[in-house]
Amino acid sequence: MTAAPVPWLFQYFLLFLQPHLLYTPQQYKGSHMRRSALFLVFAIGLLLPASAQKELKTLRSYVKNGKTGDAIKEAERLAADSTWRMEPNVYAAKFQAYKQLYLAQNEKMYLKQKADTTAYFSAIHGMFASALQCDSAERYQMREKKRKMRHRGMHTSQLAAVFPNLFSAEGYFYSHALYPQAGEAAELLFKLQGDTLFWNKGEMPQLTPLQRQLSALIHVQSHYRTKQYARMFLHAAEALTYRPAWGETMEELAVAHQQMGDTAAYLATLQTALDSLPTRQSLYDHIRLLCYRRADNGLLLATARQVMAADSARLDCRRDELVALYHLQRHDELITSASALLALSPEDPLGNYYLGVCYVEKAKAVPVPVKRSSSASYRKLVAQRRAFYQQARGPMETYRRLCPDQASHWQAPLYDIYLNLNLGKEFEEISKKVKNEKQP
Repeated sequence: MTAAPVPWLFQYFLLFLQPHLLYTPQQYKGSHMRRSALFLVFAIGLLLPASAQKELKTLRSYVKNGKTGDAIKEAERLAADSTWRMEPNVYAAKFQAYKQLYLAQNEKMYLKQKADTTAYFSAIHGMFASALQCDSAERYQMREKKRKMRHRGMHTSQLAAVFPNLFSAEGYFYSHALYPQAGEAAELLFKLQGDTLFWNKGEMPQLTPLQRQLSALIHVQSHYRTKQYARMFLHAAEALTYRPAWGETMEELAVAHQQMGDTAAYLATLQTALDSLPTRQSLYDHIRLLCYRRADNGLLLATARQVMAADSARLDCRRDELVALYHLQRHDELITSASALLALSPEDPLGNYYLGVCYVEKAKAVPVPVKRSSSASYRKLVAQRRAFYQQARGPMETYRRLCPDQASHWQAPLYDIYLNLNLGKEFEEISKKVKNEKQP
């Protein structure tokens, strides 16, 4: 799925999508990277027993020799093992591997060389995620085994400077239809706001209200596009505070309710959105389709009229109004509504069909006695019925002309019209068609 151009995303680009370079080539070609790698090796050797040091030897050598891909895979393998799941040094090594990837792309950007932007932002995300995992594991070790926190200070000082790029990462991922990565980056941003990783030095950058709104919006919409509907609601309330995308967000949350099987919440969310945005076509389309599936003509009529109150030229709403009125047997209102539709669109097929059918039904409803009579009351009823059939003839013939392939809709009404108006030629022609249809 490709990313659709959305107006709010341009504001996001203006705010965040500018890489913030952490190191110049002179800095990262100096001793900083070597010190970080050596510190990791030293920390592993200091804190772990001999058997554990042997298990981590491969991972340590990958980090030391710059084999970043192998280091990340090995760290993830160890983290999946319950023996190593709460070992901070596994995640510290993964942090260093992602940092090396980040610095490699950072150098290319600084020197204005061609860089892999996706790898650049993915490495930034990996650094933060690894640091959080390491911090969680260190807190566990501190609580359970009285070990000291040894990595948090280093991670804090380095990540605080890179923090603005995490905003850029989620915007980049979303704009390039990398929705899983965008959703993860947005979720990570909110997690960082409540985590203890940066508390010890007070260096944690805080999100502004607009930053929180846009991050929440990317979180909702990314999970919508990856069909992780339950996760959309984690930050939905904050996403809805961003008014330029309120209607779009409400619609996506409604669909999420539907996909999770909550039809009541689906409809309630759509109706709330439609109350504020009655001219938003897609909101109306959702509700009308639900009405047709449920045969809920009362709701269909109410919704169609609600939208027409804001936009009287909506032909789709006028057609739905006719369908609802017909099934509700409110024939007088239908005639008025159909006439209004045909005033806007004289060749509208549904307008002509329902107007013709309505007059046929009104004609059939006239209580003409079976036994003929010369009384004035009898003649009056016959004239009334004939008048209804005459009014039905024009729109029904127009519908036949417009939709010649819909004979199953116009044959029976025209048969009744021609029969009751004593139109011999027309009646003979339609009778032959009806007979031919009945033959096997």
